[in-house]
Amino acid sequence: MDIHYRPGLRAVKSALAVFLCLLVSIPLHRESPFFSCIASIVCMQPTWEKSLRTGFHRFYGTVLGGTAGYLSLVLFDLLPHYREGLYVVILPLGVLALITLCNVLGIKESSSICCIVFLANTANFKPIPEALPYVCNRVIETTIGIVIAVLANRYVRLPQGEAQQSHQS
Repeated sequence: MDIHYRPGLRAVKSALAVFLCLLVSIPLHRESPFFSCIASIVCMQPTWEKSLRTGFHRFYGTVLGGTAGYLSLVLFDLLPHYREGLYVVILPLGVLALITLCNVLGIKESSSICCIVFLANTANFKPIPEALPYVCNRVIETTIGIVIAVLANRYVRLPQGEAQQSHQS
């Protein structure tokens, strides 16, 4: 146990990004700031360039997984016995297809979030009328979190004196 630990700038930026996500959700009347907060934490990387790259992959994966999830729900609705157990075979095949697609498209880093969003849609058994707003809200929330994390990582800096002390420690 390190009782002398002091949070670094990345930890402070992460907390600030969560605060800003929560704050922004109020005037925008967002249903749940949870997803923007998650995106802001995941996208907070050691540099703002890495945050931007992570953010793009998070966005691509969210859009692709959400779209695939929604389209799959429409198709699954036509399949008899999907909700009674057929999903046990179909969903893993969907995950495999999405991982393959992400690799083919050159966005391998997007594959995990793509599959998570796909499963959030298809394994939760939401009725189709509720699924499309769900996907749209996830994309909006994720985008809010990504933008906040990238901006916080880019523009929040230590005061000049503390930055020099930090490098010497």
